Amino acid sequence: GEYLDGDDDSGDGYSARLFWEASYSGPLYIEVSGYDEGAYTLRVSELEDDHGDSPAGATPVEAGDAEGVLESYEDIDVFVLEAEQGVIYQVDVVGMDDVDTYVELYDEDGEYLDGDDDSGDGYSARLLWEASYSGSLYIEVSGYDDKGTYTLRIAEVDDPVGRGETYEGIGAYLTARDGTIQIVSPYRDSPAERAGIRAGDIVLAVDGESTDGWTLQDVIQRVRGPRGTEVVLTVQHTDLGAGPETEDITIVRDLVTYPGSESN
Repeated sequence: GEYLDGDDDSGDGYSARLFWEASYSGPLYIEVSGYDEGAYTLRVSELEDDHGDSPAGATPVEAGDAEGVLESYEDIDVFVLEAEQGVIYQVDVVGMDDVDTYVELYDEDGEYLDGDDDSGDGYSARLLWEASYSGSLYIEVSGYDDKGTYTLRIAEVDDPVGRGETYEGIGAYLTARDGTIQIVSPYRDSPAERAGIRAGDIVLAVDGESTDGWTLQDVIQRVRGPRGTEVVLTVQHTDLGAGPETEDITIVRDLVTYPGSESN
């Protein structure tokens, strides 16, 4: 009769849903109740772990998105990325329905490299990591006493200067993704952030000139410039529940400090 787990509204609407990994073989008693009365359907499914929980069973990934499910509070999903020395990677673990995610990085020898809990949007994990070697990077995803679905998002970001050094521009990480140039994230308290640039924004035009066919370096060269001068970015926001919104944002360039690991 020992209590194992419980749930109220984690399913659709007011429906209950939980994931439970059997720690023994034998009878499991499922108690159903309600804050109301009426008919219901009890649905029980056996699930396979979608991603391995150790380096030996790690799921290979590249820059881009990968979906996952934390089936239980104790579930860990491990991915492996072939990192390239000198490249800066932004790793986001975006939990669906406010799932509180946690991410940790390990090298080929199992040595801990970095980790994060809530540096992303809401309860999502986010970190920046500059590869000090070329080889396997193991990315471990878990829930901070939570479970549910998530998206692992990996992006290679532009390194404008050395860590802690300064340059004149708008202060944002950029990446090329799916044929577009996107803002990975603005630096904290940068000209870009103050002007309203947001993570995930797609850069459609610079000073009225379409970026269609431009490379990442083309955009970088156009947005940098002397402090005190203006640049207008036409961006498409991607974080709106009602759908994308296009906006012209005027940014006054300034002297910005590349945050490096401080932005984790």
